[in-house]
Amino acid sequence: MTAIHVHVRRAPNVITLVLFGILWTVALLSVGSDAGANILDLYVFAFGGCGVAICWIMRYLAVTKKRDPSTAPRAAVAVGIGSAWIVIGAVTTMIDAPDNPLFHARFRASETALTTEARRLLTTGQEPPKGSRLVGLFRVQRTDVVDGQVRFITTSCGMIDSCGLVYSPSAAPKRVQEDVFSPLHDRWWHVMEGF
Repeated sequence: MTAIHVHVRRAPNVITLVLFGILWTVALLSVGSDAGANILDLYVFAFGGCGVAICWIMRYLAVTKKRDPSTAPRAAVAVGIGSAWIVIGAVTTMIDAPDNPLFHARFRASETALTTEARRLLTTGQEPPKGSRLVGLFRVQRTDVVDGQVRFITTSCGMIDSCGLVYSPSAAPKRVQEDVFSPLHDRWWHVMEGF
């Protein structure tokens, strides 16, 4: 007679869960601090959040299944950490730019580099670079120089709109189609290009 062995998969260990949670949180901070959020960002939030929650629940169940009273505090810590990550994710993604404080922090950290690049483009009259590039802490997808203003489009917003930053040194930016502007600082504006 042959013995059948069933391998029971262990719950994820705490270090793995913490690393997964940190990666997810960094991704959310990157998304939450950009000029807008697109539909793919929603998937990062939703599926990443569900993944973090499921892993922490598995860990909690594995620890409490042992019925050892000494594991109760560790289980409570696991539930607390997992819950905190979910709350951080929800708060981070529910506030869109330009109201998101993470966006303002990223903009302020990038303002010198953005202003230098915008002034260079306005004074030299050179064609804006094509393709994606890093300016400050923003990944600029498209750069437009029109009517004395520079637009740095950093991401798509929602399904078809685009969001970014506008440097307009002499006046309020000029509206094209369904643009929505919000003042940021000095000569800088947040723009949502609606179509």
